[in-house]
Amino acid sequence: MRNHRRFALGLPAFALLAIAAISDVQAVDAPSTEKPKADSIAIGEADAAAKDRFRLSDLLPTAWQKRPKMRFHVYTEMTPQGRSRPEPTSTAPLTYFSPEGKYVETGWLVIAGERPPPWPQLREAMQKALAGNSYHLIADDRQRPDLLIVFTYGAFSTDLASLAPPEADLPVTAEELLVYALQDRAALKDVLDRARFIGGARVAEELRLALVFGSVPQLLNGSAGDKVRDIVELAFHPCYFVTATAYDFSGVEKKQKIPLWQTRMTIDTQGVAMDEVLKPLIANTGAYLGRETPEAVIIGKRIDREGRVEVGTPTVVPDKEPKPGPAPGQAVPR
Repeated sequence: MRNHRRFALGLPAFALLAIAAISDVQAVDAPSTEKPKADSIAIGEADAAAKDRFRLSDLLPTAWQKRPKMRFHVYTEMTPQGRSRPEPTSTAPLTYFSPEGKYVETGWLVIAGERPPPWPQLREAMQKALAGNSYHLIADDRQRPDLLIVFTYGAFSTDLASLAPPEADLPVTAEELLVYALQDRAALKDVLDRARFIGGARVAEELRLALVFGSVPQLLNGSAGDKVRDIVELAFHPCYFVTATAYDFSGVEKKQKIPLWQTRMTIDTQGVAMDEVLKPLIANTGAYLGRETPEAVIIGKRIDREGRVEVGTPTVVPDKEPKPGPAPGQAVPR
C-alpha cells in the first residue's frame, strides 16, 4: 500500500438498531464561538515538549522507525443540546450504553487491504478514556443509561497520489498533490470533506476560500497559523480515524435522533498500519472525548512498535496565534 448483549430497556429493537447503524462520520452542529470552559482542553505540561528530544532515527521514514513520533489530531463538536447540559464530573457522572463499534472505509477512492484491529481492543481503550472523563458504561442491561454512544473506526482513504501519471515523480506534499486534486472535482470535494472532518467547519472554509483564490500555498506556509497548515496538509493525505457520537437516550426511547457531541480522532496513515496506531490514537487523545474544543488539538507523541502503548502525558503541539477565519458556512461532512 502506498504510504499511507443483549439489551432490553423497553426500546423497540428496530429503533435501537437504526440509531446504532448511524455512521459517526455524520455531522453534529458546528461549534459555538463561545469560549469553552477553562478546563475543557487543559491537559499536558507546558514544558512537556522538552522531555522528548530529537533523535537521529527521526530522519528515517516513519515505516523504518521503532519509536516514531506521531501527530494525533482530535476535535470535539457539541450541539446546542449538548452544550446546554452540565459537563459530567467524578461526583456527577453520566452513564452510557454502546453497541459494537462499526468499521468504516470512506472517501472518494477507497484503498483495499487495510488490517483493522479487533474491536474489543479498541472498545477497552475507549471505555477507559470515557471513564476518565466521567462517562461510565452501564453495568448491565437493567440499568437505564443517560446516553447512547456510537463508535466508528476506519480509514478516510483517498490517495491523491494515485492520480499522478506513472511516469511522474510520486507526489508527496499537499502542494504537490494539489495539482492533481484540482483536476478532479470528486477528489477536491474529498479534500474539503477531510479538512472538515479533521479540523471542523472553520478550517474547511479557509481551505475552500484558498482554493477559490489560489492561495493554498500561503496556507501551507502558515499564513493562518501552524495548526491550520498541519490540518490542511493532512487533508490531502489518507488518514485513520476513531469517532464517538453521543445521543440523548431519552430521545432514543422516543425514536428521535438527538446528537449531543461528536469526538473525531485522526492520524496520518503514512508509514503506519491501522492495527498498530488506533489504540495509541485513543490513548493519547482520550482526554478530549465528550469535551468541547474550540478548534482541533494536535498532540505529538511517540508510539512503540515493540508492543507497548505509550500514553503518559501528551504534548500539545504549540501553534502560532491564528488569524481569525471566516464564520463556518457549511455543516460538517455527512
